Amino acid sequence: MIHQLTELHAVVEVPRPRQRLVYPWDIQTIKSWSLIRLWKETSSAEIGSIFLELAEYNRVSINSDAQDVIGSILRLNGAVLPGGIQAISQGENKKKTKVICPMCCCDLKDWHNWVVFLKTGQSPWMGHSPMPGVERKGDVVRIYSDIESKEKTSKKYFHIESSYSYFKQQLKQVEKDLYEFLLCIKAWVDDLGMEGGEELELKFAEWFQILPPFSRSKVK
Repeated sequence: MIHQLTELHAVVEVPRPRQRLVYPWDIQTIKSWSLIRLWKETSSAEIGSIFLELAEYNRVSINSDAQDVIGSILRLNGAVLPGGIQAISQGENKKKTKVICPMCCCDLKDWHNWVVFLKTGQSPWMGHSPMPGVERKGDVVRIYSDIESKEKTSKKYFHIESSYSYFKQQLKQVEKDLYEFLLCIKAWVDDLGMEGGEELELKFAEWFQILPPFSRSKVK
C-alpha cells in the first residue's frame, strides 16, 4: 500500500509536566511525551511548554520568576531543542493514518537540512532508533520510517511517498509556518507582561535557522 504525503509539520517534542512543580508560566497539559506543531495556531500554553523544554534542555534553571527565566534563556550562546519535521499521510480514519516523526537526537534546527536535500539529494538527519530518512527517485520523494530497513516489507517498516513538486510545496509551507510561529513568540512574552519578546523572537530565529534571507541581517 502506498501512503501519500498529506502534510509536513515542524514540531518540538515536550515531556509530560512533572507533578508538584511550580512552573514560571502556563504550559500545555499532556499525559506523556508529545509533539507540538510550530505554526501560527500554536497556543499560548503550547508556547509555554516549548520554552520550558528549551530552558530545561539547555540547563537553564526554572526555579525563579518568568522574567528571570526568559533573561537566562536570552543569555544562552546557542540552544538545542528536540524536534524537526514530521511527515503525515492522512488516512480515512486514525488507524490508516501514517506518521513519521523526528527521533532521538534530532534537533529542531535540523529542519533546514530538508531544504538542503532539495539541492543535494542527501537525506536530512531525522534521529535514530529507528532511523528515518528521505530519498528521491526521479520525480518521487520517499520518506522512510527506517531508511536502514527500507528493503524490508512489514507493517513495522513503511514509507510515505510524494511527488517532488508537492514535497517542495510542503517544505515552503513549513518555512511559512515557522516564520509565523516567530511572530507568536513576542506576543506570548508581551501577554505575560514580560520584557524581551522581540529579542527572544530573534534569538529563536538565529538558533533554529528560521528567518527568511531578507531578515537574517537583523539577527544579532
